[in-house]
Amino acid sequence: MKLCANEKKELKGGISHLIIRQAIFILGCGRSGTTLLYYLLAGHKDLAWFSNYTDKFPNQPWLSILNHLFKIPTISKHFRENQLFPFIIPSEGYNLWNLFHPIGPRARAGAARPLFESDIKDTNIDLMKKTILKHLKYSKCNRFINKNTRNTRRSRYLFKIFPDALFIHVIRDGRAVTNSLLNVGFWNNLHLWYRDDFKTPAQLIQEGENEVLLAAKLWKFEVHKMLLDSNKIPKGQYLEVRYENLTKEPISILKNILLFCNLDYSKNFEKHIKSFNIINRNYKWKKNLSKNQIQIVEKELNNLLKVLGYKT
Repeated sequence: MKLCANEKKELKGGISHLIIRQAIFILGCGRSGTTLLYYLLAGHKDLAWFSNYTDKFPNQPWLSILNHLFKIPTISKHFRENQLFPFIIPSEGYNLWNLFHPIGPRARAGAARPLFESDIKDTNIDLMKKTILKHLKYSKCNRFINKNTRNTRRSRYLFKIFPDALFIHVIRDGRAVTNSLLNVGFWNNLHLWYRDDFKTPAQLIQEGENEVLLAAKLWKFEVHKMLLDSNKIPKGQYLEVRYENLTKEPISILKNILLFCNLDYSKNFEKHIKSFNIINRNYKWKKNLSKNQIQIVEKELNNLLKVLGYKT
């Protein structure tokens, strides 16, 4: 992406008023298919993103020049599946987001808390926009996309900073999400933002809390908050995508998403989609959860599951 004269000038100074045109934010509770959608959309020729390399080296945005490798289906597929070395992949960008909104060494547990419009006063907007612009420049793209599960509870904050941003909310059956959370490595040490004490499942289990219930509550609070906050976003800038539909008809759903995002669909992008082995893994919760655990989950999630059509 070539920067105009004014943009080049502003990169050298403050750019708090500079607009990042129609940034795209993928939101949703962890284990809902947000990463899948992020990886799929990251293959689009016009989209720049934070990579695992630029997140590890926040002061080296030039590393995003390597992002184009992820957009070559044969290369991307080979290294996604074989993982022979740390291949360039889209990242949530935790280190970068923490730079934009410093959390301090004593606030690690609360780093995942919701952010609202009032929190912008503590945000380094100049650094945020400079960093995104540099990713656009080195990636030779004109649009920015990011998936970060923390942002599911920060849409109002992001919308205030990026008033023309587009928000894609990925929703998956809460029972499947609960099961998936219980089976990922980060779960035990995840600070639960919906609790005032931000304690982790590992800490709470020691105190006698039910692990299955903790996971179910995370999905409920994440989805409910996003649905509530979506009322603050103009209808044309908010889109809900069901994991079940995405895995069933990925090409059709992605065409609709690109239309929503004002992005074109191409044969090369279709090749990128087809390089993924997309499977609906919702069957696992019925297999892995006991009858008692299913009862606990459904009792906690009953109302929201019904509202979303997952349960009659």
